[in-house]
Amino acid sequence: MILRDEKERKLFDDLLCVKRQEKIQRQYIAKNIQSRKMISDLQARERAAFARCAREEEEVDRIPTMHSNNVS
Repeated sequence: MILRDEKERKLFDDLLCVKRQEKIQRQYIAKNIQSRKMISDLQARERAAFARCAREEEEVDRIPTMHSNNVS
């Protein structure tokens, strides 16, 4: 039997340890990919918000010049 033989038990324990480590590594990689996607999405939303803010500022800056052209 595997559990009675010292060498076989050691090999089996090592195999289980390797499988656990591989599982942990796969989970880490999956979380890392998920984190990178979240960061990328956040950066894209921030760029869109800054671009929208810049456009709004340009529109606000144009209002006084448009108003002064209509008054004269």
